[in-house]
Amino acid sequence: MDAFNRESNLRKAALFSGENSRVDFLGGQVLDLQGSASSKPAADFWVGKFLDAQLQLGAREGSRLLAKTLRDTHDKCKDDPGAQAQVHAAILGINSSNQSLFSLQEVEDRYLSGHAAEVFHNQVKQEPIRTSRFQLDETVFDSQIHYRIYTLQAGVIVSVPFEATDTVEVVERGDQRVLNVSGAIEEEKLRSRRG
Repeated sequence: MDAFNRESNLRKAALFSGENSRVDFLGGQVLDLQGSASSKPAADFWVGKFLDAQLQLGAREGSRLLAKTLRDTHDKCKDDPGAQAQVHAAILGINSSNQSLFSLQEVEDRYLSGHAAEVFHNQVKQEPIRTSRFQLDETVFDSQIHYRIYTLQAGVIVSVPFEATDTVEVVERGDQRVLNVSGAIEEEKLRSRRG
């Protein structure tokens, strides 16, 4: 049987740790060299059927999911500038953190509260996904959330990199939010409008 042979490319291993309980484990690690191979049904059988387990999020998938969840939360809080400010602070906090492992639940608990936390939580409700820790892939995360985009009443679109948001000021004037920004133009392009 090649599945447990140390020399085989089909070998598999699993290590679970936690309280000695009849119903669950606190965590586990699985080695499956077929996990990314073309023999996906065999790999799925090992994790899903034999171990009765679910895989933790990978770095790319977890980073993409975190970025999308933050982006969607920001967009759904368009009538709540305070909640949007929390999301923005969370993104900056994640980018400047020396922490390498994250979960959606940890981000919610650490950076968000009130309406922002509720909207964030409702984006992904499945417990295994919410609590699965993953290594943050900064390249993937930054590529998914790189700019804060403002659309003004006149149709002007202002795109600001997150690291430069301190150069932009949003002020309340009556019942409107107004964008103030100034700076030297480095480049200017003409583009056709996309439909």
